[in-house]
Amino acid sequence: MSPATNCGRHVLNHTAAKRAALNEWLKKSRQSALFIFLQSCPPIEGIHLYHDKDLCYLFNDAVFFIPQSGAAYSQGILGCRSGGNCSMISISGDIPQRQQSSVRVFEDKFSASLRDLRKAGKQAYIWEPLPGSKGSAPQTLARIAAGYGKPSGELRTDDYFETFRFFFDTLSKNQNLIAGRFSPSEVLCKTATCAISIDGRPLYFDDNHLSRSSSHF
Repeated sequence: MSPATNCGRHVLNHTAAKRAALNEWLKKSRQSALFIFLQSCPPIEGIHLYHDKDLCYLFNDAVFFIPQSGAAYSQGILGCRSGGNCSMISISGDIPQRQQSSVRVFEDKFSASLRDLRKAGKQAYIWEPLPGSKGSAPQTLARIAAGYGKPSGELRTDDYFETFRFFFDTLSKNQNLIAGRFSPSEVLCKTATCAISIDGRPLYFDDNHLSRSSSHF
């Protein structure tokens, strides 16, 4: 990473595959960041994941203590995982939730997390969910290149926004607490479907994790 002229960014990002993209952005803007994540753990204060032995809850409790402790940075990025199923989010690691109940927990705790960051004098930026693809993007493109027809690996744009309606509705309700948003869909979902490649290169190394070669997009 290039020497930083501004060390004021703290990154709460729970998808390691986004690291290459964030690193490119930081190098170009000559900034540094603290990159913290726990696999499959949404960066939301006060939530539990069913049957994870409270690992996500304890992790977020420790991470959200950093801005409240007066750490010298000004902005934080909260990265949403791909996949629209909220059913693992709960009020307790021992209590399974229905999808509708989990969405309510998400809405309440997400809003509370943003308010806490605002009280601590920090600006919150949101990395929106990646659209992903239907199955492995590299395999889909390889089958097309080998002449096995044109299997549809692209997700419909309408389906993407329907899957994550709960997420975007929550963002809209808390827009006054959000300084900015990183929106992959603005680049990838300009038509009826969401692209899975750029200039013939797959955007993902599977179905929803960014490939390093496409991190510049």
